[in-house]
Amino acid sequence: MNEEELKLYTILQPLFREKMGELLYEDRLATPKGHVFILGLLNQVDRQYVINKDHLYTYLPLSIDDRNPERGLVGMLNNFWDLSYHSNEWFCRAGAMDTQTICESADSPTLAILKVLVTQQENSKRKENKP
Repeated sequence: MNEEELKLYTILQPLFREKMGELLYEDRLATPKGHVFILGLLNQVDRQYVINKDHLYTYLPLSIDDRNPERGLVGMLNNFWDLSYHSNEWFCRAGAMDTQTICESADSPTLAILKVLVTQQENSKRKENKP
């Protein structure tokens, strides 16, 4: 995970915590210094500490969660989405019939999805603040 991805994961924490709910056994987290670990690989004492202090950690949802699709990055995209690779770049598009389609590009598919999620959240906040 690079610095830009960590920044976007951090920005998206409220969305992730809402969509993911409580931590599950195989969830990925990052420490404040950016070290990544999987909750299920910790011993029981460390696992309980992390669960009790989860606000100290950055949730890192999988791009696609096969068991719980709504907990993965793709499951958090609005309605339709498309991921493609052209000219050495990944492109992610997402949207709904009644909204503008968002398109972002990046050097990795995960980063492209994260960028779309940030834009999606910003658009949603703008709509909420309109009189």
